[in-house]
Parts: sequence; structure tokens; C-alpha cells
Amino acid sequence: MMRVVSNNDDDDDVNIDKVKGNLDYYASRVKGGMRELVSTLSRYRDPTSNALPKWTKTIRLHGATMNDHADSTLSYLVEHVGCELETRNEDMINTALHHGILWAAVNAIHYLLFKGADFNSISGDGLNPIALAERRLLRLKSSTELSKEEKDKALEKTTHIVNLLKEISVATSYRKWARVHTKSKHVEKYFP
Repeated sequence: MMRVVSNNDDDDDVNIDKVKGNLDYYASRVKGGMRELVSTLSRYRDPTSNALPKWTKTIRLHGATMNDHADSTLSYLVEHVGCELETRNEDMINTALHHGILWAAVNAIHYLLFKGADFNSISGDGLNPIALAERRLLRLKSSTELSKEEKDKALEKTTHIVNLLKEISVATSYRKWARVHTKSKHVEKYFP
């Protein structure tokens, strides 16, 4: 358990693992979450250099990814805090990309791949991203727990993810795929 003292003299020793967990949760909330992210991180900035401590690079991106906040908290954590794309969660041992696939977070998946997430990383249960997406698709097809509308929407998003990942595999990288798919709304947004 890592303990440090923040730059705020009013704080006692702080359990950084707990702070990082809170930051992951704030990132999942988007509107109020962004305010909480910025506020919490500001307490740890060096008052002289305005730099964040090294531990902030390992804040998990899973909450922001799960809720598909590519344009807000996810991009803030990656671009302004410098969070590592390959940080894994403790329970499932998955990266943010794996988590995005499990939750069919299409925008977050495009964003993470554009930023350089490891397309070949193996999930905690031993699957590459394509196999993980295909497993999700098979489970959805046999699901009886969703309404027809929910199931159709989930199938559409997951089919998009499976096709995207297969096409990227053939192209060998997201950036090479993007150069061919310039009309994709995601490419226009993240890779103009």
C-alpha cells in the first residue's frame, strides 16, 4: 500500500491506491467527474513546477472507457495527466481497451487505438481483442435477458467493434486502417 503526503498541508498521509480508485470512479461520471478529477489532481501538483507526481500516470482508464467518455474524462487523463494506456485493473487484469470491448464503448475504443493502445494485448482470461469482441457477440446473440431494442443496439455496436478489430488486424495498425477509412466519423474526429 503506497502512502504519500499531498502538497496540501491539511491532508494527512494519503493512501494513493484509494485516491487512484476514486479518480477512476470520477472519470466514469463525466460531468461532475471532470470537476472532481481536476480538483483532486490539483492537490497533488507540485506548486513550483505544476507537475503531477509519477503515480498519476498509473490511474486506471477503465471507468472513463466503460462509459465511453472519449471526449471528456478519458482524453483528459491521457492527454493532460499522461496516464498509461496499458494499466490493468486488479480484478480482471484487463487493459482499458479490453474493458471498452466488454462494454462496447465504440468511441473509447477508437480513441484508445488512435492513441496507441496495444492491439495485440491479451486479456486477463487469455483472449486477444478480436477474440474478446467475438465472444461478446456470441453471448449477445444467445442472450434472452435484453429487450429486442437493447439487444439490437448492443449487437450493432459489437458487430462494429468486431469488424473494426478485424480490419485493423489486416491493416496492422489503427493509423494504417485510418488512412484507408478517411470517411469514418471516428477517423475524422481523432485522426484528421
